[in-house]
Amino acid sequence: MPSSGTGVGGFPISETVRNTMTRQPTFRRRPLLKTIGTGVLAGVLVTGSASARPSHYGNGNAIGAFLNEKAAFKKSPIWTSGFADMTGESEVEIDFNAFTEVIDPATGDEFMGPWGIEPRAVKVSPGTTVTWLWEDDGGFDVPHHVSSFFDPPDWGDEFHEMLGPGGLPTEFSYEFTERGTYLYFCHPHGAPFPAPVGPPGQEVEIENAFGQRGVIRVVGN
Repeated sequence: MPSSGTGVGGFPISETVRNTMTRQPTFRRRPLLKTIGTGVLAGVLVTGSASARPSHYGNGNAIGAFLNEKAAFKKSPIWTSGFADMTGESEVEIDFNAFTEVIDPATGDEFMGPWGIEPRAVKVSPGTTVTWLWEDDGGFDVPHHVSSFFDPPDWGDEFHEMLGPGGLPTEFSYEFTERGTYLYFCHPHGAPFPAPVGPPGQEVEIENAFGQRGVIRVVGN
């Protein structure tokens, strides 16, 4: 693949995308916003002032709207594989540092980078413990912050943890006990709001930079 950069970890990468890699985001805790109940595949319920953004995952297939919202550095559609059915499993692992194809819109360069989630959409049973894993990505060393979805201004956190190199945790587990649909994302690489990315002093506000978003759907008894 063509490249306008010098390469990171043996992979070509342009300066535009390189500048989104080094920022470790801060996280603000606010009251919880989540969707509980069955039959939510057709729409994620939002409450309160979330109605200030009526098109923000509130109509139609909200899961698809969230996972396939246009990303700055990834081609659409992002999610095409459906749900991985892991109902009945007591423990489920998700690669939160999976390699995925991304694109630099400034140059058209395409390459593989660690901004993916595998599997991106998972169906589990109540009581399942989900573990997000960060594994050595061959030189990129990009931290990722797994965060449950929140919609401004009613920001909240069901769960969140920074994963990555340099002494950061490399895994995070959460037990899902209640039925419902739980959207989550990497802050900042899939943030559903403008988030500062880039090296200190060169930050750029980007919403949903790499489409690094996922969903856990808890079904059954």
